[in-house]
Amino acid sequence: MAEASCRRELELEIPAEDVSKATERVAKEISRVAKVPGFRPGKAPLSLIKRRFADDIKGEVLQSLVPERVEKAVVEEKLSPVSQPQVEKLEFNEGQPLKFRAVFEVLPEFELGKYKGLDIEMPAMEVTEEDVAKALEETRERAAAFAPVEGRAVENGDFAQLKLAGRTAYCAMWARKRPWSRLTRICAAQMSETTRNSTWSIRRTIRIKS
Repeated sequence: MAEASCRRELELEIPAEDVSKATERVAKEISRVAKVPGFRPGKAPLSLIKRRFADDIKGEVLQSLVPERVEKAVVEEKLSPVSQPQVEKLEFNEGQPLKFRAVFEVLPEFELGKYKGLDIEMPAMEVTEEDVAKALEETRERAAAFAPVEGRAVENGDFAQLKLAGRTAYCAMWARKRPWSRLTRICAAQMSETTRNSTWSIRRTIRIKS
C-alpha cells in the first residue's frame, strides 16, 4: 500500500478459483438468453458462448468480483474512503488470479491542537448610509411587482417580457452562425426537448440595460 497525502493504493488479488467460478456462472446466465445461429436458446455449447461473448462475460465478472474485493480490503485496512475507487493495472487472464490496483482518497489524519480558551478579535463592522441605502434598494427590487407600461418605448431599467417562437431547424442554423449568443444557448436547451423540425416557443422576462 502506497501513501501520499490522502491518496491510497491497494494492490489486490482475487484467487483464480473464484474467477473461474464467476466466469462459469456468468457464461451460463448468458447462454440461457443468448441467440446463437444454429442453436435454440440455452442449447449452445458453453465453450462457444465463452468465445462469442468473451467481452460481455469479462465485464460481468469484473463487476461482480472487483467491488466486493475492494470493500473487503478497505475494512481490513480500516480505511475511510471519500472517493470512488479507481481500478488500475488490471491483469485478467484465463486460469490466473485476477490482479489489480485500487486507488482512492481517504479522510486525512491529524491531531487537534489546543483550541479552548483562545481569544478572537472581531473586526469592527461599520455600516455607512450608502450600505443602508443599497440594502433597502435591493429589498425594494425583490419585493417589486411588475406593472404594464404603454404609450412609450422601452427604456433603460425596464423589464420586458419576450416570447420567442420558431422551429428547431432554425435554431440549428442560428447556432452555426452565432455560437456565442445567449439566444443560441436558450435554443440549444429547447432543442434537447423537442424533435427535429418541431415548433417551439419560449417566454422570458429580461431587464433592459444600456
